[in-house]
Amino acid sequence: MIGRQDWISEGELHAYLDDELDSERRQAVEDHLASHSQDATRLQSYQRHGVMLRRVYGPLLERPIPPAMIARLRRGPRRSRPAPWLRAVAAMAAAIVLFIAGAGAGWWLRQSYPPVPPDGARFVADAVSAHTVYAVEVRHPVEVEADQKDHLLTWLSKRLGRPLVAPDLASLGFELVGGRLLPAEVGPAAQLMYQDASGRRMTLYVRESADPEETAFRFVRQGKVAALYWREGGMSWALLGELPRQDLLRLGHRVYEALNS
Repeated sequence: MIGRQDWISEGELHAYLDDELDSERRQAVEDHLASHSQDATRLQSYQRHGVMLRRVYGPLLERPIPPAMIARLRRGPRRSRPAPWLRAVAAMAAAIVLFIAGAGAGWWLRQSYPPVPPDGARFVADAVSAHTVYAVEVRHPVEVEADQKDHLLTWLSKRLGRPLVAPDLASLGFELVGGRLLPAEVGPAAQLMYQDASGRRMTLYVRESADPEETAFRFVRQGKVAALYWREGGMSWALLGELPRQDLLRLGHRVYEALNS
């Protein structure tokens, strides 16, 4: 007999992608996906559909309501049949809403990301590996500590070949611990480490990008480590930690603002 701990519902599969499960259920879902390739493929399909819907219908849904429609609605109902254009717009809006709502419980509408390309996957794997190795270190988590911040950033900037800043994340509860230089597939890589009051650690990993034109944000999870990844200005960036997706996204926005201010 299949017990509650072994049975994975469709809702839990969506909650897994939305990072809304506790650690026990997340592990149960990951074990399930590892042995049920059809479910894993279906979830990937849901994400692709979400990206497609936002690309195709996002601009339409974000358009302002036509003034004529607003005026018509304010006048209230009347006995005569509505104008053909109004019926057409209403039908289109209803079709879009139903299509989006029925395509997969709407989990991607709050935030969806395009899939990570193969070269990006290698970059994220390197970033996750570095995070996994050093985030658990007690005595030597960084090579240069935060009390030598100016020296650290000067050194890393010289090795990367461009200025590097350490975003101030204190308002979000994370303080800089320090950083280190790491080998990478394309030139050297730099890792900056942050920590909050509870001891949770987050790292910012950066190296030269092989594709400087790609700028889209992407969210991936490898085991317990979540990563927000993007490329800009000839560099690849990854923000990583064992954090809920929304927390990582807030931190990512702050990092992005700091890097572009």
